[in-house]
Amino acid sequence: MLLKSFLQKISDRSLFFFIFLFLLLSCEDDISIPDGALQEQIVDLQGSWKVQQVILNGQDVTPLFDFGDIKLTLQMDQGPSDFQIETGDAPFPILTSGTWKYDDPVYPQSISFLSAQNERSVLLAEAPISGNTTFKISFSLGCEDNTYTYIFEKE
Repeated sequence: MLLKSFLQKISDRSLFFFIFLFLLLSCEDDISIPDGALQEQIVDLQGSWKVQQVILNGQDVTPLFDFGDIKLTLQMDQGPSDFQIETGDAPFPILTSGTWKYDDPVYPQSISFLSAQNERSVLLAEAPISGNTTFKISFSLGCEDNTYTYIFEKE
């Protein structure tokens, strides 16, 4: 019994030693991390966007109105800069073009639109991701009990 226990301890130690030696010899000394890989980046929503779907208080109202008239073009120059908006007769928080910005460029929760007539902030219904082909905003027009969610799709 003692001999079996002794041999098992030697086996366990040997196995541990060989695994340790293998890991030590198989590790690379140089790990290269590309420049900028660990830096936080500004969320990039640059491009032309069309409304894909509109939700009003949890109900899909897309077929009830011509939301396809809405076209939002966001420009970025080292960060948010200008925007152009075409709405047709569709409701939107701001009706004339101007400048835009995030509340936080890396982890935005809202977008502010500023035109010559007014400024309006809208919530991002979910965190936008650079390179995605959709993003969502939520806002109210007049009555705070009515919340619109616009789902934009990149053209």
